Amino acid sequence: MEKLLFYMSNHKMIVFVIIAILFDLFVGVMLAFKDKRTNSAIGIDGMIRKVAMIGCLGFLIVVDWLLKLNLIGWLPAQILELFSNIGIKNVGASDIFGLLFIVFECLSIIKNWTLLGLPMFKSVNAWIKNFLETFTDEMPTTDKNHK
Repeated sequence: MEKLLFYMSNHKMIVFVIIAILFDLFVGVMLAFKDKRTNSAIGIDGMIRKVAMIGCLGFLIVVDWLLKLNLIGWLPAQILELFSNIGIKNVGASDIFGLLFIVFECLSIIKNWTLLGLPMFKSVNAWIKNFLETFTDEMPTTDKNHK
């Protein structure tokens, strides 16, 4: 059990996921302050999703530790370079899911950032707004979506 706790405490991906979750939470709270309203259903649903992500990641870390899982040979060179740049030498299922969870959180951060009206390059802001309107249902709709 001590070895498992040591393995989990040195797992970098869970730290990155928690940082992304905390920043998303911060930006979401700022959006609620800006709009002067909260939505309990969405807030509770989001918190349940975030706790489930951390729980899933914890479970996958245990699975990686028990099976000594290393998927590094199966990954494309670009992903290997990304993992190596952040100091991850052994890639298990928890690292892959952790990366997906970070992408999910970044999408939420960008959505809230856009809704807050925070500064961004104009072309990037327009592209992000268009992307989020097209692929998510969380952005306010514009006339172009109703045609």
